[in-house]
Amino acid sequence: METLKDKCVLLTGATGGIGSKLLPLLHYAGARVFITGRNQEKLAALSASLKLPAQQMFVADISQQEEVTALKNVFFFCI
Repeated sequence: METLKDKCVLLTGATGGIGSKLLPLLHYAGARVFITGRNQEKLAALSASLKLPAQQMFVADISQQEEVTALKNVFFFCI
């Protein structure tokens, strides 16, 4: 089975539901997790709790095409 160590993962909806449950699992499996969500305060708290670098956190509403495009450009630049 392939490991997630050092793999880049873009996790949308990281501040709630399934995303918030997957985040620690992916992080502790060694993935480089980039998190998105609409709530900056919740994202900042999650990021701080896992000691994620600030550049791996993005406030975005993926129901908005222009925000998805901006997110894609930043994410692919980071990897």
